[in-house]
Amino acid sequence: VGGSPVTSGTITFKEGTTTLSGPTNVDANGQASFSTSSLSSGSHNIDAVYSGSSGIAQGSTGTVTQVVRTPAVALVSSLNPSAPGDNVTLTATCTLNGVPVTSGTVTFLEGVTTLSGPTNLDANGQVAFSTNALSAGVHVITAAYSGQGTGSAVLTQVVNPFGTNYTPISIP
Repeated sequence: VGGSPVTSGTITFKEGTTTLSGPTNVDANGQASFSTSSLSSGSHNIDAVYSGSSGIAQGSTGTVTQVVRTPAVALVSSLNPSAPGDNVTLTATCTLNGVPVTSGTVTFLEGVTTLSGPTNLDANGQVAFSTNALSAGVHVITAAYSGQGTGSAVLTQVVNPFGTNYTPISIP
């Protein structure tokens, strides 16, 4: 009003018809804010809706588009194929625009079974999991990232029942 900040009323932050936060009281500077880590990857149009106060009408203060990017996840095996009892180290690397993501966790899964984690990413954006307990067969392993968005990578680990250095023979 007349160049002074509006210091009464509340702001509700919404995405479409979904309330993200609020109502939050406007502070002495005429501001209200909120933070969240629950936005999914992609673009989000967020409105700040003012409740109104004496002599000031309610309404939207405008829309802000917040883009949440998904980190890229890569998964590699130290030994593929392997043999039963071999030590296999699976390493997940998370990057965003080529830069290591250092916050968040990675969980290693085979189907719905958790093999390891959730484990915090290190300073290089990596998490490693070592095991010698993979049985003979084909194992579809997922490294699932959760933090600044979500992402995953899948690797097929082959555990050869006859070892990694064998020659099949034919018996006449």
